[in-house]
Amino acid sequence: MGFAFFAVNFGYSISDYEQLTPRQRTFIYKAYENKMIADTANIYNAVFTAYYLSLIHISEPTRRT
Repeated sequence: MGFAFFAVNFGYSISDYEQLTPRQRTFIYKAYENKMIADTANIYNAVFTAYYLSLIHISEPTRRT
């Protein structure tokens, strides 16, 4: 995964990648993983809310003023 992951996700060149220490790579992987988890949770919450609100909208009678 190594260099390809950094090239695709962050635009790193091979020289940029080689300058990173193993510890720095680990921190970057972990930060990326945390971002993906947060994004997934946000998408889940948005879909759940939209679905819930659509059910409420369907079950309420139309109000005319």
